[in-house]
Amino acid sequence: MIKINVFTTDSYRRLIKQFQADNVVHHTYQPRGERAYRVVLRHLHNSIHPEVVKGELEGLGHIARNVFNIRHRLTKAPLPLYFVDLEPRDNNKSIFDLHFLCNMKITVEAPRKKNSIVKCTRCQSYGHTKTYCARTFACVKCGGDHDTAECAKDPASLPTCALYGGAHPANYKVCDDYRRLQTARSDSNPDRGVLILARPPHTSTLETFFTSLPYYSVTPCPAPQTPNRLFPSRRLRTPDH
Repeated sequence: MIKINVFTTDSYRRLIKQFQADNVVHHTYQPRGERAYRVVLRHLHNSIHPEVVKGELEGLGHIARNVFNIRHRLTKAPLPLYFVDLEPRDNNKSIFDLHFLCNMKITVEAPRKKNSIVKCTRCQSYGHTKTYCARTFACVKCGGDHDTAECAKDPASLPTCALYGGAHPANYKVCDDYRRLQTARSDSNPDRGVLILARPPHTSTLETFFTSLPYYSVTPCPAPQTPNRLFPSRRLRTPDH
């Protein structure tokens, strides 16, 4: 894998545009300057339409990109909670001073941080999402290179590991391919860079294109080390030590 860090927005856009034109397999992340400012509106009744909430916020000087009602994780029942994605502006933090909206007393809170690792539902790799992924599809039902929603596999048959290709009932750790790759310390796991290319054969194309970029840096991603599951904070010990 190759991780590419670009230091200007113009370089980032030109690089992504070139990758899309050359069909380079890669994944990237949303630029920090384009990320929405997310807050949670608590105690706002779920019967209020999101467009009404958006209009009320615009009247108070806040431009909302998305507004949607939060539902219960299990029952899917609507809750008196709303996620609001604001356009990045200088007055975003002033929304926490808001106590009344749509003639109701509310509380504005920051969203809870997720402790789980993000997983892409397109290529089934960890560390990024499908929105900015241009890798090959990996179906979780049959392991094919197509979208899982379009899979025509018989539901009665056993699934196939989307990451390592082995046939197993549920747990990927019993997959023979997974065990072999873990023993060889494969570099199939993604790194957390700004931009990662999945296939080094495109390196020659990149070196030609980089000459036109004002600022860039290329860093080869090292192969990940097998974690110590019993003592994560300790280094792995070999028989020689």
